[in-house]
Amino acid sequence: CKSALNKVPAASMLPFRYTVNGYRGCSHACRYCFARPTHEYLDFDPGRDFDTQVVVKTNVAEVLRRELRRPSWSREAVALGTNTD
Repeated sequence: CKSALNKVPAASMLPFRYTVNGYRGCSHACRYCFARPTHEYLDFDPGRDFDTQVVVKTNVAEVLRRELRRPSWSREAVALGTNTD
């Protein structure tokens, strides 16, 4: 992956500004899952492909380590697995 940290839009009103998700997609196949539309960013179908195309970010730990070492990092709380189970 190019970036491990995802910035949360301020309008979301969530108690954190950054997230890290180690993969996209989920084999649980919950029809109501709010994360389904994120599969469209990968040119996958959010209905059919979300359950069967799990995309693992194989270098997420390395990329996150590099991002957290940057002098510009604000040292804020990071929520893990907000789009994953």
